[in-house]
Amino acid sequence: MMNWRVPKMLLIRPEVIEGESLASFTHRLAKANVYPSGSNLAKILRCDASRISRNDFDDKMIEKLSQISGCAAEKLKAMSAEVFQSLLGETFYQQMIQRRRVKYCPACITEGVHRHCRIWLLYPLTVCTEHMVLLIDKCDACGAYISMHNYMKGKCSRCGHSYLASPYKRIEPESIVYLSQKDLTDRISGRKESLIFPEFSLQQYMSLAYHSFYLLDGMNSFIHDKPIPIRGFLRNKNGQQSVENATTAFANVHWMYSNFPTHYYQVLLAFFRHKYRTKYEKKAFYENVFSDRAFLPIQEAYDTYWLEQWHEGKIRSDFSVFKSNQALLTKRVFLSREEIKDKFGYGKVEKLADSNMIQTKILKQGSRKRYFVEKNSLEKAVQRRGQFFTRIQAASLLGIGRDAVPSILQAGLLHEHKTPFSEDTLLVKNEVAELMKRCRGRKGEKTDDDLSFHQALIKFSVNGLTIVKLIMFIMEGRLSPRTSSPEEKLSDLFFNEQQLWECVSDLRREKQHSDGYYMKDVMLLLHVGESTMNRLMVEGIFVPERILLLRDGRKQYLFNMSYIDRFLSEHVKIDQASKEFQVSEVTIRRRIKEGNLQDAMRGIGKKYWLSRAEIRKIVLCHNASPAA
Repeated sequence: MMNWRVPKMLLIRPEVIEGESLASFTHRLAKANVYPSGSNLAKILRCDASRISRNDFDDKMIEKLSQISGCAAEKLKAMSAEVFQSLLGETFYQQMIQRRRVKYCPACITEGVHRHCRIWLLYPLTVCTEHMVLLIDKCDACGAYISMHNYMKGKCSRCGHSYLASPYKRIEPESIVYLSQKDLTDRISGRKESLIFPEFSLQQYMSLAYHSFYLLDGMNSFIHDKPIPIRGFLRNKNGQQSVENATTAFANVHWMYSNFPTHYYQVLLAFFRHKYRTKYEKKAFYENVFSDRAFLPIQEAYDTYWLEQWHEGKIRSDFSVFKSNQALLTKRVFLSREEIKDKFGYGKVEKLADSNMIQTKILKQGSRKRYFVEKNSLEKAVQRRGQFFTRIQAASLLGIGRDAVPSILQAGLLHEHKTPFSEDTLLVKNEVAELMKRCRGRKGEKTDDDLSFHQALIKFSVNGLTIVKLIMFIMEGRLSPRTSSPEEKLSDLFFNEQQLWECVSDLRREKQHSDGYYMKDVMLLLHVGESTMNRLMVEGIFVPERILLLRDGRKQYLFNMSYIDRFLSEHVKIDQASKEFQVSEVTIRRRIKEGNLQDAMRGIGKKYWLSRAEIRKIVLCHNASPAA
């Protein structure tokens, strides 16, 4: 066995060629010094010969190569594949560097010294932009893939075909293939001359391309006239890399993002129509690219596309893109009718559309129709709906019973409107608030001389004081309400009793000019039915002053107003007496049973009307007694 002596420096030391790969230089160094095989030089470098062919050099190998070649280690390291690691990042560096196969430019090897260019190590690079020819990765005669060893020898080890004899395949400079390859070359060299997203680094562009393959892979090429499948994940139908696959894949990525977003939307449409078994998984993998905020312009176009698809009725609101990005739903211009049915119902949506309060559109999908409502017009309709009150809501705001609202409407203090929002007429919220504002009392505490809103109505109802009249007195300035509550409601107001008496006196004077009370009025004031009223008239307790005979034969009874008013002012029912004189109803009923109090109705009907004077006398006596 021959013992190899490791020289300190080889006798023949060729110059490094600009752009040459480290494996190419190492093979030329071995050949120049007449080593019978690459394995001999590998022994000097203390490595396996396959590492040289794979351009897999570590620092120790480079230091030793520098020692025997006289070339600086830094310069040699810049010729290795490792220089691409910082440009591509670790993940894409492992995927994009070709180790076992070699490709070359048939024009480059005819010029000057036979060598292998470092840039040819990159899988995506398939065109020599200097000569505008497609790189070759297998023997033109037998189809065998090319190793570094065979390439540096210049011929195929299987059939002996000379690589110098391989024909050129020209690439037109205006073609997408050439533009995509020039774009890659510019990014590798750091030139900001790219036609698409020049701000992306090589690593960002590789990330964009890799994720885009989830959409493109399996579809036919968008840049060819005949159906050529796109195989983006570094494989062909046999599971192996090829120049053809890489060229087609990266050219389609370039086309996809050129003329942005038109081509981009064409790809998304084709992807959506393609019958993938794992379509949604592919889509989710593509969307991972948007974790890098550098791709925000692409994400915005992506979101816009799916919004348009939704507006056209092609996808639903539960589509995956909306599930992962709920905020995207807020950007929709239209909403489906099903989404707003809880707010208005189908019938009201149609009425709102008929009244031009909302804008709608109908999309036909075969025999099926889908209804959509324009979002802005819907929001305005909702805002408009919020300007109206129902009677119940108005009564709650004012602090009065619902039954009191009709009288307020009849007096013209509030108005109702017919709207498409409800079958019932509605009140304008601002009108209700304005009425409350006009009746608002100044801040103050209630005194013994004051009556609350409801106390005033109870006490003076017999004198014709109603909610409407009370409001009118306030608006006319004849009553000065006060309140201690932060809420602005009529029920929270209280009044000076003396002012109330003055207003009630005016009501009485007004009634003196009328014809008197009708029987129905007296029944309402006494809280009795018609049969009881008839018995009261028979017994002579209430005798009509006049009897009018109507044309249809019916009789109409008119009672003296002064007599009725005096009776009501001098008498009180049990519950009213209890509140007014602070005496329990049990005590009052006991006094009636003992004969101390007399029922002015003489037991007719179910209501007791008691003399205020008698009650007052009994109360005074009770308070003056020693037991009290």
